[in-house]
Amino acid sequence: MKRRKFLQYSLAAGIGLLVPRSVFAQTGTPPLRPPQFNPLKRKVTSADRQAAAQRARTLGLKPGAAAKVAQTAMYAPGMGEMPPPHYFGPFANYANSPMPSGPISFVYLDYGGHGYTAPVVTIEDVYGTGSGAEVRASLVGGVITGLTLVKRGSGYTAPLVSITDATGTGAEARAIIGKVLTGGIRKFVDSLPGLNFGGRNNLNQYIPVAIADTITFPNCDYYEIELGEYTQQLHSDLPPTKLRGYRQTNTSDATVSGFHYLGPLIVAKKNVPVRIKFTNQLPTGPDGNLFIPVDKTVMGAGMGPLDMEGMPGMKEDYTQNRATVHLHGALVPWISDGTPHQWTTPAGEETQYPKGVSVSYVPDMWFVNGEVVADTVGVTTPPVDGATNNPGDGSLTFYYNNQQSARLMFYHDHAYGITRLNVYAGEAAGYLLTDDFEQDLINGANLTGVDPALVKLPDGSGIPLILQDKTFVDANTIAAQDPYWRWNLEAGQPVTGSLWVPSVYVPAQNPYDPTGANPFGRWMYGPWFWPPTSTIEHGPVPNEYYQPDPNLPNYAPWEPPMRPQMPDTSMGMEAFNDTPLVNGAAYPYMEVEPRSYRFRILNAANDRFFNLQLYVADPSVTTADGRTHTEVKMVPAMETPGFPPTWSTDGRDGGVPDPAAAGPAWIQIGTEGGFLPAPVVIPPQPINWNGNPTTFNFGNVSDHSLLLGCAERADVIVDFSQFAGKTLILYNDAPSAFPALDPRYDYHTGNPDQTDSGGTPTTQPGYGPNTRTIMQFRVGPVNPTGEGLSSISVTNGGSGYTGAPQVSISGGGGSGATAAAT
Repeated sequence: MKRRKFLQYSLAAGIGLLVPRSVFAQTGTPPLRPPQFNPLKRKVTSADRQAAAQRARTLGLKPGAAAKVAQTAMYAPGMGEMPPPHYFGPFANYANSPMPSGPISFVYLDYGGHGYTAPVVTIEDVYGTGSGAEVRASLVGGVITGLTLVKRGSGYTAPLVSITDATGTGAEARAIIGKVLTGGIRKFVDSLPGLNFGGRNNLNQYIPVAIADTITFPNCDYYEIELGEYTQQLHSDLPPTKLRGYRQTNTSDATVSGFHYLGPLIVAKKNVPVRIKFTNQLPTGPDGNLFIPVDKTVMGAGMGPLDMEGMPGMKEDYTQNRATVHLHGALVPWISDGTPHQWTTPAGEETQYPKGVSVSYVPDMWFVNGEVVADTVGVTTPPVDGATNNPGDGSLTFYYNNQQSARLMFYHDHAYGITRLNVYAGEAAGYLLTDDFEQDLINGANLTGVDPALVKLPDGSGIPLILQDKTFVDANTIAAQDPYWRWNLEAGQPVTGSLWVPSVYVPAQNPYDPTGANPFGRWMYGPWFWPPTSTIEHGPVPNEYYQPDPNLPNYAPWEPPMRPQMPDTSMGMEAFNDTPLVNGAAYPYMEVEPRSYRFRILNAANDRFFNLQLYVADPSVTTADGRTHTEVKMVPAMETPGFPPTWSTDGRDGGVPDPAAAGPAWIQIGTEGGFLPAPVVIPPQPINWNGNPTTFNFGNVSDHSLLLGCAERADVIVDFSQFAGKTLILYNDAPSAFPALDPRYDYHTGNPDQTDSGGTPTTQPGYGPNTRTIMQFRVGPVNPTGEGLSSISVTNGGSGYTGAPQVSISGGGGSGATAAAT
C-alpha cells in the first residue's frame, strides 16, 4: 500500500470527549468564503470520503474524544430534549465492539514537515480511554527527524498523534499500542457450540434439537414453540447479552426446553407434516419494547391505521413485541407462511392491534382454553364442545407439509416493519428436512437406487455452521462513537455486551464540501444524490452547528450550512457489523480429526455476504498475550510468479492470503435447493472484481470461493486428512456492501486506522473487530492408538479390468496399509 494512501486512513486528530466548539477558534484568521452548493453528480466513492477526511483535518477537525476537555457537547441520558446529531463529525454515530487497550508501543514519523522550532507532540485517544504517553521530537534544520517515546502511558484504544508548533507545519506521525493489552474480544478462545447438551461449549452454549410429539397428531410431528426474552453469554470476554428467541415447551427434557441461541433446531422428514403452536411470551407494555433502535417512520414499525382512544386523528402505534414464524425456503399453505401480517402480540398486551390482519389458523388443529385437542387430523368441525381453531391470545398455529427434497431451511420472525430487528435480536433457528435419498447417503445404503456405490456421508445429517455478524456495545467507548445511543440502559448507562445497530442516518454526501463527500457518511441522501429527489416532505434544514467565522465562538468550518432533517431514530439502510458469530459464539474454534466432515452452512446475517475459504494459520504471529495461529499469512495483492492465475492483484489493503497456505477445498453437494446433481470442488479463492468496463457486469465480483449471500445455504464436505496437526482458519473476504467495498466494513488484522472517517483503529493480532477470520479448526494428529487393517471388502467389482489394478488406501486417520486386487 502506498504511504500516502495509508496516511489518509491512519492519521487522525481528535475533537475531545465533552468538547466545546470554541476550542477550534483561530483568532485573526479571515472567515472562509460561504460554501457553494455543488453536489457530486455521481455516487460517493471511498476516495471521495478519504479526500473529505483529509480536508476536515486541515480545518482542525479531530474525530471522537480527547480526555483533557471538560465541557460536554454530547447527549447524555436525562438531558431532556436531544440536540440534533453531528452528521459531519466529530462523532461517527457508528459503534464498534470492545477493542483491546494498552500502552503505546511504537510511534512512527511519516513526514518531518518544515519550519519547526519547538514542536510539542501529544498522543490523545479517539475514544478517550488512554493517557500518559510522552513523546520527544528531534529537529534538524526545522525538520522533525525522529520521535522518541519517553513514556508509554496506558489504556489507549485508538491513539492519535498531534504535532503543534508556532512556526512549523506538515509533520505527520502515528502511534501503535502493544505490549500488554487488556479488554477487547479475543479470537478463538471459545469452542464451537454443537447440537444438544452433549455438544455444549465452555460457555454452556449449544443448539438444542427439538423433540417431536408424534402422538397428538398421528403421522405428524407436533411442537409447541415459545418466544421469550433471555440473556446468554456469546463470548468469554463479554457479559451476557440480552436476546429474544425460541424454546420448545411440550417436552420434559430440561436440556431442550430452555432458551438457547439459534434453538431449537427442528428435524423434519419429507411428507411428514410438522404442526406448530407458537406462543409469544415476550414482556408486555413498555417492557415489551425492543432493546435496539426502532425507526417508527418505517412502515409497520410505528403508527397503525386506528386512532388512539379518545384522540381523533392521533394514530396508535404498533407494539414492538409482535412476532410470527416464517419457514424460510419452504413451500407451505399461505395461512402458515408467517407473512408480515400474520403476527401476534403477547397475551395481555394493551393494544388495538393484538394480531395481524392476515392471521388464519390451521383448520384441523383444535384447542379448548388454549390446550390442544388430540387426534384431530383432517377434522374441520369442532371435535368437542368449546373447541376452536384459535389457540388463544398470543398464540398462532402453523402447518408445514414438507413436500420438498432434503435441505437446510430456517425459521425466523417476519413481523411487519420490524423483521430485521427481531431476527438480529435472535429470533431465528434451523429447520433440517431430510428424505429417503439422503438417508441412503447417510447410512451407506441403496434402498432408493441413488447410492449404488454405497457411499456414506460423514457426520450423518451434518454439523451446522450458522454464520452471523453482530456489534456489541462497549460502555467505555460508545459515548465517543455513538453519543446518541440510549437503548438497553442500566441506571441510565450503556451496558457492555448489548446488541448495537445504527440509529443515526449519516449522509454520504456533503454538497457544500469541495469533495462533495462527508467523511463520516454511510448512506446516500436523496436531496443530495444525483439526480436529487426534490419532492420529499422533509428536506434539508439549517444546520445548528454551522459556524464559519473564526472570530466567533463555536467555530466549525467543516460544518455545512444545511443538514438532513431526520427522525429522532433513523434506520440505517444496511448494517455491516464487526464481530462474526458461528452457532452463536464469537470467533469459535472447533477440534476436528484428520478425516472428512459434513457441514451445513447458513448465512443468517442481515446484510453481510461471506466468501469462505480455508487456510493454514500463520504460526509466526504472536499476540500480545502470547497466543499463536490466530492469523492467516498475507502477501501483497500483486502479480507474483507461481501464484494461481486468478489470485488477486489489485493492491488491496492488507494483501491477500498466501496461496501456499491454502487449506482443503470445499466439496459442495447441496444448496438451499437440496442436493446438487453432482459434487462441485471449490478451491480457496480471494475475491476478484471484473475490471473490464466494456462488459455488462463491470464492477461485479468475478472470482470467489464458497460465496454465500444472506439466507443462502451450502451443504459441503471438507477433508482434513492432509492437515493432521495443523490449525486452519475459516477466512472471509466478501466485500460490503456486496459487490462494492466500503473499507470501514472490512475489519481485518493490521487494517489502516480509519477513525478520521468513522471507522476503527488498527485491529490487533488475535483480537476483534475482524470479519476476515471467522473461526478456527484445530486438526488433531493421526491417531497413535489406531489399529492396522485386517480385511478389505469389495463393495463393487466394476468391469473391464485386464490386469491387477493398484489399490490406494487413505483416510481413517491411519497410514501405511497396502492391498492387492484379484
